[in-house]
Amino acid sequence: MGPQNAGLPPQTVFVLTISALTLVFLTACHKPETETPSYPLERLEPAASTTLTTTEHSFSVQAAIAPQGFFDAHPVYLGRGFIEQDHQPSATPSVVLSHGLWEQLGASPGAVGSTVLLHGEQHTILGITVKDPSLEAKADLLLPLSGS
Repeated sequence: MGPQNAGLPPQTVFVLTISALTLVFLTACHKPETETPSYPLERLEPAASTTLTTTEHSFSVQAAIAPQGFFDAHPVYLGRGFIEQDHQPSATPSVVLSHGLWEQLGASPGAVGSTVLLHGEQHTILGITVKDPSLEAKADLLLPLSGS
């Protein structure tokens, strides 16, 4: 089968030939603008077991420290992960909840922006992680480096 769209760029001709070649061509030519960073969960630093208190609940939870760049590789379901300013010692204390803990707290989208007590100090909930059993096996909530 010859090219039917002579006025189109050459790569279009390849797309029209055979579907197996399409995959090879697209794979060979596709280069992401930026590579997705990787942060293995094994590198998460456990902070401690502590008590998280809301106006209605009190939970014993496992906290872990999420270093800068962690949320570049691990997206959030709701809200946001930590940004550079959250890791500064002068930052407002904040926390990102695991999806599982958020569900235990009632799964309210209004949880983002509310506050909880963690080791007796108010922390603002910035986000909720995506459902990830590997992450939830390590931590119920994440703290920025400055929050440790």
